[in-house]
Amino acid sequence: MKSIKSPSADKEKRLSFLVQILARDIDAKMKAKLKERQTDVKLFQSLTLLSQRDGINQRTLAKKLQLPDYITSRKVNALVKAEYVRRDLDPTNRRAHVLYLTNAGKARLLELNEAAKGIDCLYLNALANEDKEILMELLIKISEK
Repeated sequence: MKSIKSPSADKEKRLSFLVQILARDIDAKMKAKLKERQTDVKLFQSLTLLSQRDGINQRTLAKKLQLPDYITSRKVNALVKAEYVRRDLDPTNRRAHVLYLTNAGKARLLELNEAAKGIDCLYLNALANEDKEILMELLIKISEK
């Protein structure tokens, strides 16, 4: 008689399962690390997106963050108040605003990136340098789909 393999035996070989486990663990550690620095994941993501696409409007930022406009507006207000972001009228649309990272915002992002690197190291230090590079290349390739 042929034995039937348990479905749970293969789950650790599925990308979706492994990524989900890692994502939850990384997310929890990242939230704790950012909380120590009096910030949250969405503010960190906002600063990161603005560093990559300085001069985008609030609506585009909301879409990239997958947040409703009113929540994005609150996050942007907090960033402006902290002087991490400058908000200007959009020259092509007087009812819209474009966002720019300030020098203080860039400095804050560098600090937060150091915290993120610490989290990355918790996972990546188990790998050889060549394996780290391969893993990152593969993850980037998959994420760009």
